[in-house]
Amino acid sequence: MMRPRGLIAALTAFATLVVAGPSAGASPVNTGTLHIYVPGSFAGCTATSVNSSPALRSIMDLIRPSAFLPNSVGRLIGVRGPILSAELTSLKPQAVVYTIDRTFHWSNGDTFSVADLTNVIVEGRQSSATWADGYHHIVSFAIGPKKNTLRVVFDNHYSDWSRMFRSLEHAPVPRQCRFDQIVSQPSLGPYTLLSLTRAVAVLQANESWPHYEQLYRTVIVEAGAPATRIGATPFVDLRYGFTRQDLTASSIHTDRYAKIGVSNHTAVVLYSPRRYLSSQLKVREYLSAALNRQELINQLIGEQTFAIAPARFNLIGQAQIGYIGDGGLSPVTQMTVPDSSDLQFTGTGDCRSCASALLNHGFGLRIRSGGVIFNGLPLVVRLAVGPSPKMRELAALIQSQWRMAGVSSFIARYDTELAAANAVAYGAAETALVEQTVGPVGSTAAAWYGPRRSDQFDAGWRSPQANSAALAALSAFNPVEALTSWKSLDQIIASNFWMRPLFAMPYYLRWSSSISTVSPSNSLEGLLCQLTLWNAT
Repeated sequence: MMRPRGLIAALTAFATLVVAGPSAGASPVNTGTLHIYVPGSFAGCTATSVNSSPALRSIMDLIRPSAFLPNSVGRLIGVRGPILSAELTSLKPQAVVYTIDRTFHWSNGDTFSVADLTNVIVEGRQSSATWADGYHHIVSFAIGPKKNTLRVVFDNHYSDWSRMFRSLEHAPVPRQCRFDQIVSQPSLGPYTLLSLTRAVAVLQANESWPHYEQLYRTVIVEAGAPATRIGATPFVDLRYGFTRQDLTASSIHTDRYAKIGVSNHTAVVLYSPRRYLSSQLKVREYLSAALNRQELINQLIGEQTFAIAPARFNLIGQAQIGYIGDGGLSPVTQMTVPDSSDLQFTGTGDCRSCASALLNHGFGLRIRSGGVIFNGLPLVVRLAVGPSPKMRELAALIQSQWRMAGVSSFIARYDTELAAANAVAYGAAETALVEQTVGPVGSTAAAWYGPRRSDQFDAGWRSPQANSAALAALSAFNPVEALTSWKSLDQIIASNFWMRPLFAMPYYLRWSSSISTVSPSNSLEGLLCQLTLWNAT
């Protein structure tokens, strides 16, 4: 692989593909069957379809080729496979050269080719989804003379290019998005997909993949089901809900490990710019200040974990790199309700007294007959919520806190989280409670700048200041500078109260002690991307 030099080397050290596989001296492995249990269900038709679920996207990473995949802490790293390298070779103009390995073949026998990369460029330019952002910045691309390289030139500095070329589909991709087409589509990855239902995916190791001998031959992934095949059978079980009995069981069994951590799922409240009440800054500020998030954590999660804390950022999750904030409260202080009443309310603190200070002080908010009115109108809002039982339980707790603050609210239930968010964007509800998956900052931030993305929890609000902050972040190749600009965008969102981040949801992970290389991850994709390294001893 070509080696970048000088400044380019410094800028691309974090993004150049690293080819690394199991060491030659690895221990003998159990190549039988592995059972994996994950939250949710399998939905969608490709990894990039708007309605694809996290469970589906996590297994698509195993059966489709990618340039970069997340590790356990969410950092994108290069992977062994058909795309050998991705190298930033120039800044003026910005150019990236992708080199492929043409010895790889799709499951239908077709050779992996540069055309598999150019096809996704064409498809990405036609998509309004977040995954396609980078393809809209491409001004030209050229295939090398040996047909094994593709040089891509961008219109401006686009530092987020490592998110591109992931879970590629082999052309032609069916025009209609159907769930039943996933198994029949050609695959290329460490695993192939034998069968798929909404609840169960059966994967088989790809005999042509490097280090095939180290892979579990069969992997059964069950979505939304309790872990039943545990004990003698190797298993990995991830869930976002657990009981004290689960923790007790894990502590008394010596054949398994268990961990409670902070997931990349954050509960947030969105406000609509298309409804009169929620379009008013002081109304959004009042609704935000009226929520005490530590109290919500105590009521929803209780004393099962003390890692969860009120969110300090809109765009960065509690378990992510770059997050600065406090951890959860200890058992001694769990039931206290901190109130930063001596501080100015910024949208990321808790300050119920700040809500009271907005009443009867010339901001249009007044108390009348026990309820709050704004400019003569009763403060009545609709709260949209998706299908998650936990989110619906949380919605009822929010409704109770708003009621104590003199706000009347009605809960509207939707079939998907995206539908609940769209209710805010299109003016069907003043507010929405959604469980947002917090990925790389550039991906999460896409809901707040530029054109509307069809797959984002997008409230529908934009501003020149937000667009400028995002452009500065995308143009910065120094990760520290980029993060500074993303945090500027975060502050713009917070000061305008378009979103109220509540807290991250905890995860509970347990796995067989025979699997020695599991690294707990805050994301489902970061967990399953390790599958090829789970060498059972």
